[in-house]
Formats: sequence, C-alpha cells, structure tokens
Amino acid sequence: MKYFPVLFLILSFLIPVVNCQENDIAWRTFPFLSNSLQLTPDLNKQCFNETSLFIASLQEVAKITSECLEYKNCTLIELTSVQDYVFAIQQLDAFGKLPPDVLDINTFFEGSYDECNRVSGKKYRTSYSYLVAYMGQNISCDSKSHEHLTPRFAVCMPSSCDENDLVEIFNQLTNFPLTACKAFRSDLKPAKGWTFWMFSLFLVSMIFIVVSSTFVDYFREKEIGMSAVSEHAYCKSIFAESLFQVLRVFLSFSLWTNSELILSVREHKPDQIRSLDCLRALTVLWIVFAHIYNFKFPYNNVGNSLDFLQDLSVSRQLILNSYFSIDTLFVLSGVVEAYTFFWNKPKQTTILKPMTWVHFYLRRYIRSAPPMMTFIGFFMVYAKFIQGPFMASELNILTEEAEICERSWWKNALFINNFAGDNNCYRITWLLAVDTQLFLVAPIVIITLFFSMSGGVILIVGGCLFSVSVEYLLFGIYELPADFTGNGHHELFRSVVYEMPWTRAPSFLLGILVGYFLANFTKTRLKFHWSVPVGGWVVASGIAGLCLWGNYSYDSGNQWSVYQRATYFNFSKIGWTFFVSWIIIANHYGWGGPIGNFMCHPIWQPFGRLSYCAYIVHRMAMYWFFNSDGISPHAYSAVQMFLYYAVLGTLISYFFAFFWSAFFEIPVAKIEKIFLKPISAYRRESNPAVETVRVRRGAMS
Repeated sequence: MKYFPVLFLILSFLIPVVNCQENDIAWRTFPFLSNSLQLTPDLNKQCFNETSLFIASLQEVAKITSECLEYKNCTLIELTSVQDYVFAIQQLDAFGKLPPDVLDINTFFEGSYDECNRVSGKKYRTSYSYLVAYMGQNISCDSKSHEHLTPRFAVCMPSSCDENDLVEIFNQLTNFPLTACKAFRSDLKPAKGWTFWMFSLFLVSMIFIVVSSTFVDYFREKEIGMSAVSEHAYCKSIFAESLFQVLRVFLSFSLWTNSELILSVREHKPDQIRSLDCLRALTVLWIVFAHIYNFKFPYNNVGNSLDFLQDLSVSRQLILNSYFSIDTLFVLSGVVEAYTFFWNKPKQTTILKPMTWVHFYLRRYIRSAPPMMTFIGFFMVYAKFIQGPFMASELNILTEEAEICERSWWKNALFINNFAGDNNCYRITWLLAVDTQLFLVAPIVIITLFFSMSGGVILIVGGCLFSVSVEYLLFGIYELPADFTGNGHHELFRSVVYEMPWTRAPSFLLGILVGYFLANFTKTRLKFHWSVPVGGWVVASGIAGLCLWGNYSYDSGNQWSVYQRATYFNFSKIGWTFFVSWIIIANHYGWGGPIGNFMCHPIWQPFGRLSYCAYIVHRMAMYWFFNSDGISPHAYSAVQMFLYYAVLGTLISYFFAFFWSAFFEIPVAKIEKIFLKPISAYRRESNPAVETVRVRRGAMS
C-alpha cells in the first residue's frame, strides 16, 4: 500500500485521459507503447514473453489508475491488485526521461541504473541499456552523418533481450520519428577464452616474481644490511657468473628498489635538461583533458558545445588545439635523442662501428616495446570486462577496440599500427609508432651533425621543407581540414596527415637540433643583457598565441580555403615547436625566472619518469574511472571538466603507471643493461640511478 500515493501521482501525469469511455485503455496514450508487440523471427521468444508481461502489467496499472482517478471507482481489491504490477512501474521509471534542457539539443536521455538493478529479479532479470536512434522513420542505419546529434535512450528491459531484440522492440512499439539502429547493454558477459586464462596466468606469475623479489631485496637490505655494491662482490665470490646473473635478473623485479628509483627526487646536475620532466607531466595532463572533451562533452548538450565553440577563452583554445601537445612530445623526443648521443662525446671510430647502431636500435626496441605490448595484452583481455552505464552510453567502445587488438596487435609490436586506420589497435599508441619511425631515420641526421654542423642544419631544414611540401600536396588532393573542428574532409584527416610520420617530422628534426645545441654548449654560459631573455619570452609567447588563437575564426564557423588550412596546419606546428624549444633552452640556461623555478623543480622528476606508462594506460584508466559510478558523468564547462575529470583522471593514470612501470618498464631496463652492456659501443657517464629510471629514449623518456 505504500506505493499508492506515488503511483497515482506519477500516473496522473503520465496517463492523461481525455474524453475516455469506460472501456478505453489509457495506457495507449504512452508514446513508447503506441503499438502492440508482435513475435517475429528476429525476436527472442523469452524476450517476447517477458516484454509482453511488462506491457500487460502497465496496461493493468493504467486501467486501475484511470478508474480510480477519472471515474472514482476504486475498490480495495483493485487497489490491492496494483501490488502485483509495481515492478512494471519501477522498470518504466528506470527508462530515460525527456531532459530538462531539450531546447539546447540535449540528446542524452539518461535513466536510473540503480532502479533498474533493484527491480531485477522481481519477475524476471532486467538489464540497463542504451538505444541509439537516428532521426526519421525507416531510415538506413548505415548513415553516420551527424552522429554527435544521435539521441541515446536509456531503457530497462528483460535481460533475455539481446541488442537486436531491443532494436526490434523499440521500432515495433513506438511512433516516435526515430529509428533505433543499435543497442548497447551495460552488463555484457564476455567469454573467457584461452587468451584470458593465459594472460591471467602470466600476471599471476609476474605478481609472484615481484613479491618474492621484493621480499628478498628488503631482507637483504634491512635485515642483513648488505648494500647492492657489497652484494655484488660477495655473490661473485661464491656464485658462478651465470648464477650471479640470474640473481641480478631476479632482483630487477624488486618493487622495493624500483619504487625508490621511480619516486626519488634529487637536485639536478648542471648538465641535465631540467625542465623536461615538467613538460612531460603537463603534456600528459593536456592530453587527458583533451580526450575527456573528445569522448564526453559533445554528446551531452549540443547547445552548450556550440556556445563553447564561440567562446574566446584559454580553455576553449587549449582543448580544440590540443594536438599541439603531440608536437610537444615529438620536440622532446628529438631533444632527448640528440642530447643523449652528443653529450657522451662519441669518437669517430665509435660512430663508424656497426655495433653502435645495432645497440642504438636494439636498446630502443627492448625498452619501449615490453611495457606497451604487455599493456595491449592487458587491454585486449580485460577491457571487455569494464561494464556499466557509462560504457553503454559510450557504445561499449572498449569492447570493439579489444576485438580489433585481437586481430592486429602484431602491428603494434612492429610499430606500424598508425597505418592501420580504423583497425588501429589501442589507437592512442599511434604516437609511439610514429615516434619509433622517426627514430629509425634519426641516425642519418645525427651522423651528419657529427661530421658537419652546417650539413646537419641543411639536412634538417630540407626535411622540414619536404614535410611542408608533402602536406600542401595532400591538403590539395584530399581537401583536408586544418583541425578536427573546421571545414574540410574530416574522414581522411587522421589517416592521411595527423597520424603520419611526415607530419610530425619537423617537430622531431628541430628537436634534434635543439638537443645538439644544448649538448655542445652546456658548459658555456651565454651572457646576455636581461632584455634579451625577456624579449625571447615575449616573442615565444606571441608565437604560441598565434598558434593557439590563429584558427579561432575557422573553428567558429568561417570557411577557409584549402591553401589557408594547409598553411595554418603546417606553420602552426613549426611555430609551436619554436615555442617549446625556447622554453627548454631558456630554462636550461637559467633565463626562465619564476617560470623556470617552477618547471625545473625536482618534484617533477617522478612524473617525468612515469610519463611513458601514464600515456599508455591513461585511456583505459579514464574509462574505468568514469564507469565506476552508477551514472554517466556530465560535462557542463571546461573548468568543471578540468578540475573534476582531467586532474583526477591524470592522477589515477599516474597511479596505475607507477605499478606498470615498476613491473614491466624498470625491470626490462635493468635486464637490458645486464645483457646488452657488453655490446654497447659507448657508455654514458651519468648517475646510475638517474640512468636506470630513464628507461627509454623518445617522446616520453
């Protein structure tokens, strides 16, 4: 009886009865239940029966409520009988409702995931799902135009109904000017095949190795008081060389030591590029911020999105021009590559040795591939198990991406996945593929710079001009846009230019030039009048402002010609490269002032060391984070997205990155030094602890 006041209140609004006769059925005024459900070959029989029970229950409740409210003809028997049909009202109440800001083109009709779970099992098990519908009746579902304007309806239906059943039921029962095309459930049950059990066994084995290695390492240091140096001499005296190497490999997995290497904070040496760690950390935060906008904000409220596109704000430009964060990483990659090589002052005989370059390439692959490939295996196996209302509202995209990885993971292992287009496994790893492809040609530039600085500069300038020429040609052929927002053919933007090495080459090549300059002039303190560094900051900031705001009118709706789009796309990347290069140079020589003090603080060191793994894990970590709540998160402003989602999402990514680095990145770096050190053509004379944690060369090293 406790439900009667609530039921009558709800139904008095939901079931308006106008000029009803006594035998009229008020439930027919439900727009969702305008037609009768027919059993068809495409409809599961159990789903049909349970859905029919749901509809029949709503009919009975509507009929009783109409008699009570309209005709004042209520009896105790009728009121008591309503108890048998309460589950149907609760199930209907879990459906998505018309949003309050519908005039702002809110296309997200969210229901109640918790209520759908509460009603499950009362008559049958229920499942919370999202239906994707296109505007118009009986239209083709192959069309992907205006997909960001596609309504998504939350429904609570019997769990016996699969995705195809839900589409069939919606199209049968409603007279809305919509055609349901797809459905996405929040409680998928992925099959646990042999890959699941094999990878799970691998993870369990790794955890066992790490725990046992940590115990031995801790016992050795804290209980016995034996340092690593004394242990080295002691073990070599009692063990054979092969057994000693096995022990070293085993202790490479110690979480005790690896945690110290990752989290240690030390004062920078004068010859270190001190601002790189801060640049890596801020760039990862920028990438996370942009990815949150890309997969969340535009779907909730199109009106707010359109207003956002007209806003002349820093947050708007940082989001829409977030691709500059990628160029920042390629600048860092070139800087680290050249600086690491030239700082060692290699001899000409070393440059001419084939083993120098064998070690150069082998070291890179060994240090970069294992963390990435183990995570791709983790993603391929476990991403399907991230289930909930948020994942359903995002069209269960991780399940689709995991299936792609099952077919094309080998392309990631070869670092050619950026050429796979829509079949790119774990798509954010395109950056690592391009970074590796540019790394393959880096020795040509490095060797040229070694023998002739002018020849190297000419080669770098020529490479930049070649890249610019190719971009102009591709823009002219395919009529590409300048970014992801303005006019142009967006469907080819990623596969033709955005994820291609010829597009990122200028940032990488100019980064090599900066690294070469810093390595050769590190000990030479350039003395200038204070106005020179100030002028440098003013010019660099002006260039950055032009890069960030130069496309404001374009992103606001103005039509640009192909030439304008290609010009902005080419030279904004080069301009941003100069801006980042100035930050690195100015902070290295102490011209940064308070900015330099902030960026060169040692507190950034752990974030810099973890940036590679943080980038790898951040996409899956964000989906897990958003899916942990019972409702889908909504974005209202850029500030809210940054404070509530981006900052917290970045910290969560770094949390997971810590363990991934300690398990798969640092141990591999240590093992590589054990076995590849004998074939190394030169040895870097640096702090061993610092070298140990800088486990790979490249954008995130």
